[in-house]
Amino acid sequence: MKNTAVEYLIKNPLLHIGMIETIHRDTADILYAESDGVLIKEEKSNAYMLSVDNFDIGKELINTISRCNLILSHQEFMVDYIIDRFKLNKKLECFQAVYMDKSKLIISEELEIKQLDKSHIEVILEHYGKLSKDRLFWMF
Repeated sequence: MKNTAVEYLIKNPLLHIGMIETIHRDTADILYAESDGVLIKEEKSNAYMLSVDNFDIGKELINTISRCNLILSHQEFMVDYIIDRFKLNKKLECFQAVYMDKSKLIISEELEIKQLDKSHIEVILEHYGKLSKDRLFWMF
């Protein structure tokens, strides 16, 4: 099922990079993977991630989930149904950026890019108010 999931997701790697990386890290419970969509549950965060070709298959997959409080939909046409189905009260639209080139990115010496770890949680919370401290801990 892993190969089928990746085959579907790799058709649009920029859109699906979060799902692809979750599968590559082996933290994905792949609940559905066919030529029309993928539904996974990320094991550390318990977040569901969905990408589908059409509303009907998305609705069918969403209805297999008994309850959840965090779900990522890669298609806007699923959002209202998900919010209604799980009685969610928050919607957050996110945009990702991905550097796909194999060569090292040349940056200004004024800028330092490094891997985040638990020591950065307070700084993250100071500048980004969309996640709680508890939610950040599962990321590391």
